[in-house]
Amino acid sequence: MVLVIGGGDSGDSITIENAYTDGRYRIEEIVLADKTVIAGTA
Repeated sequence: MVLVIGGGDSGDSITIENAYTDGRYRIEEIVLADKTVIAGTA
């Protein structure tokens, strides 16, 4: 499975393969340019 996180109007995005099937690729948190932190859930 693939996880794609998009940046809305900016057109920026990140694609993470095996995001749901392999624990090594788990996202713990995302830090935005304005220092906002989006934490993952367990």
